[in-house]
Amino acid sequence: MVPAVAVEPDPIFMQTDSHPCSRDRSACPHCGGDACPTPDESDPTAMSGSRFVLAAMGLFLAPLVLAILGAVVAGRRAEAQLIGALGGLALGMAGSVLVARWIRHRSGGNA
Repeated sequence: MVPAVAVEPDPIFMQTDSHPCSRDRSACPHCGGDACPTPDESDPTAMSGSRFVLAAMGLFLAPLVLAILGAVVAGRRAEAQLIGALGGLALGMAGSVLVARWIRHRSGGNA
């Protein structure tokens, strides 16, 4: 039998406010007035809504589709299908990384 161990809750995970700063920026110890280290909700470069969903789906589905296409194009042998799927997956992941970096660079993030 394993003895029971008392685990104390971590105060970091018990926070109810997801924003580390208070809504009053002048009273926040992290912000120091106007310069808040956390992104603002009204950031014009932030992706949201349908643009975010489409980008996430594209970056996830592109490697998956290319892996399937690579396996289909490779032929009937299992070894060829495996190589085709891995090649398609690698190509899709490389393409997704490049697209993600391009999106981040275009939105003004530090790539």
